[in-house]
Amino acid sequence: MTEFSPLQNVMLIDDDDISLYLTSRRIEKEGFAQNIIKHESVDAAIAQLQSNGSDKNLLPDLIFLDINMPRKDGWDFLEEYKSLELTYKAPVFMLTSSDAMMDKIKSSRYPGIVYGFFNKPLKVEDIMAVIHFYKDKILFKEK
Repeated sequence: MTEFSPLQNVMLIDDDDISLYLTSRRIEKEGFAQNIIKHESVDAAIAQLQSNGSDKNLLPDLIFLDINMPRKDGWDFLEEYKSLELTYKAPVFMLTSSDAMMDKIKSSRYPGIVYGFFNKPLKVEDIMAVIHFYKDKILFKEK
């Protein structure tokens, strides 16, 4: 993998235990993050974000979000997330089993929040794309 300092916190939001496990293992194997925060529901993720909202060190640096979940889905999360008042809002990358073109189009309706759309399982190439996103983001800020 390319030279990259691991992110401090990555949040995974997915109702499927197997997907959470596989995604966590990929992130750990690639040394992509120091801490992995896992939530099986939108409500649990939003509650944690709200309770840690004033401390950037406790907020995720990045969120991988599933779309299809019971009760509240990924779209519900995005609507709630965009209205939260946080000291830092992590970029969201959709990580889903959905290959529906309408989901990809719908994700583009969240500019400044959703920065990518990947299909499960998370692959090394997906992590590389996120690393390039972060390198570009850091280089852009320095100019």
